[in-house]
Amino acid sequence: MTRLAVASLRARTSAFAACFLAVFLGATVVGAFATLVDTATGDVASADRTSLRLMGVVVGSWGLVIVLFSVASTMTVTVRQRSAELSLLRTIGATARQTRRMVVVEATSVAAVAALLAAVPATLVGSWVLHLLKDADMVATGVQHRAGPVAIGVTGLAMTAVSAAAAMVATRRASRQTVDVARVEATTGASSVSRWRVAAGLLLLAAGLAYSTLTVTVMAHSADPFAPMSTAGPAGVCLAVGFAVLAPLLLRVATAACAPVLRLLGPAGELAAQDLRARPQLLAGVLAPVIVFVGIGIGTTYLVAIEDAATGGMTSRDGREIQLLNNVVVGMISVFAAIMVVNTLAAAVSARRRELGQLRLTGATPAQVRAVLVWEGVVVAATGIAVGSIASLGTILPYSWVKLDRLLPDLGPAYAVMVAAAAVAVVLASTVGATRRALRPAALEAVVTAAG
Repeated sequence: MTRLAVASLRARTSAFAACFLAVFLGATVVGAFATLVDTATGDVASADRTSLRLMGVVVGSWGLVIVLFSVASTMTVTVRQRSAELSLLRTIGATARQTRRMVVVEATSVAAVAALLAAVPATLVGSWVLHLLKDADMVATGVQHRAGPVAIGVTGLAMTAVSAAAAMVATRRASRQTVDVARVEATTGASSVSRWRVAAGLLLLAAGLAYSTLTVTVMAHSADPFAPMSTAGPAGVCLAVGFAVLAPLLLRVATAACAPVLRLLGPAGELAAQDLRARPQLLAGVLAPVIVFVGIGIGTTYLVAIEDAATGGMTSRDGREIQLLNNVVVGMISVFAAIMVVNTLAAAVSARRRELGQLRLTGATPAQVRAVLVWEGVVVAATGIAVGSIASLGTILPYSWVKLDRLLPDLGPAYAVMVAAAAVAVVLASTVGATRRALRPAALEAVVTAAG
């Protein structure tokens, strides 16, 4: 099976490109902040060591949660597209263990190479963040950046381990199915959401609510003025990731709500509604990073704005440090989530090449096919904005109550509108771009190639 895995990688490099990019970007982001922790172990002053560890551990830890979730989701989408192939291997004598081992070897190989190549950009990004800290007078200008093998190595091992685990979990279902069932799920996704996934999502939501409660009941009475921020921020992160884990269920609810409107838009809207109902698992892979992007983007942006309103714009060294930390969090997560949306959409549309080719063979024009996918993207973006906005309230409401003595800050909707507009732009632009690439081959060629 190891030889077969190597041959499979050579034959389907484009199929694993999404996984490679997810691991590469994830290792770059997490590895960059891991180097700050490594820098803190050097010959630096106590205040500088605290700043470096704060930035490295806090941002790195929450970034790690989001990155690992994204890597696991991308790996799961990619592997599930091969359900029919894996079941076919079973029919010719391969055991379930052998098929799982083949996919795990493929995933581990791709992840290991991506993590190794990410070492250099991770070092460069870490050095850039250190430069920001120096410019903000939070770290002495003489502090030298360090990127030892431990920081980069641990990051790479974490990415590789998560990829292998995600591949094993994704192949477990496919290795037990019949070929006919697997062929259907390869294009539509599983018809049900596992109990483990539901439990994980509910656990994360409970953790987010617990953090929000701690903000107003415990941290509000702390002598440290930034203590409420240490729980309000994670509250929004937990809620956003928790909702993202439950994305297939949320998309079903959104589809049921939007279906009557979509039907009024003609054949393209009707087909979009049918596709959303038929493949919630596949399209949920796109919805998940949108929820994370919107939830954390809005929550953290308003958190910083609330702090500015509470202090009148006058911040101490610690305040500037926390503000920079939050701005870096917003920037890091926003860029990563946006790239993940593009990456996942490209993989999802690529997996539907045969379907799109069949639509064209039955008389649909390329413009009509694009319209179907655009309306799907509109529903996904709208759902992500709505759910992400709800998740952001886990940060905004308790922090506003503690700092401004009111639940909703008097800051206007401008920040939320900007984040929502960015989410819509990323989803729709990615959808149009991925669809254009999928429609380049002739319809019959696309059907034959995808089937083979």
